[in-house]
Amino acid sequence: MKKLAILLAVSTLTLGGCSWTWPWSSTGSAAASSSGGGAVTKDSVTAAIAAAETALKKAEGQGGGWRDTDKLIKDAKAALEKGELDTAMKLAKTAEEEGKLGEQQAMENKNSKPWLF
Repeated sequence: MKKLAILLAVSTLTLGGCSWTWPWSSTGSAAASSSGGGAVTKDSVTAAIAAAETALKKAEGQGGGWRDTDKLIKDAKAALEKGELDTAMKLAKTAEEEGKLGEQQAMENKNSKPWLF
């Protein structure tokens, strides 16, 4: 009976963990927004990269630039040069999202103070 209970608990935890996905996975908002507008063109990727750079500059202006956002933009530019438009668009959208989230994080923490016991 004890073995059955342990087996049931382990299988429940294992199967429950399989249903969870990362917010930035291929089913996330970046992939949905890049594929929703039809075919990806070089101009649309260039515009997405420009939007990502703008979002990063705004975040850095508030002191909220994230570590990997600049690398994502560089990788998007490299993918664009190789002609990998879908990959470049996905990277650019992810970088733009990180820029917006970095700015939001900086604004939320602007007036925070140390937490004392």
